Amino acid sequence: MNAKSEKDRDSLLSDIDILKTTEYLNQFKKNLDWDSGFMLRLISFSFYEIINIETEQKQQLLYEIKKLIEKYKDIPDAENQIKIYD
Repeated sequence: MNAKSEKDRDSLLSDIDILKTTEYLNQFKKNLDWDSGFMLRLISFSFYEIINIETEQKQQLLYEIKKLIEKYKDIPDAENQIKIYD
């Protein structure tokens, strides 16, 4: 992506909804503070490979990711301990 198209994209994000963009970027910073290595791995996934996906399918993908986060968030501490395997 060249500098002009990056600037256009950044401008578009701000123009769409400054408050929502700021909220998402703040959440991203919190996620990086939580585990930067994990977040970098997550954003390294090849989402661009699903170029032909419809908006509804993207919404479904986001919903499924959110459900997975809820699942792992609710794991009891006893199950969320580091295990040593022999």
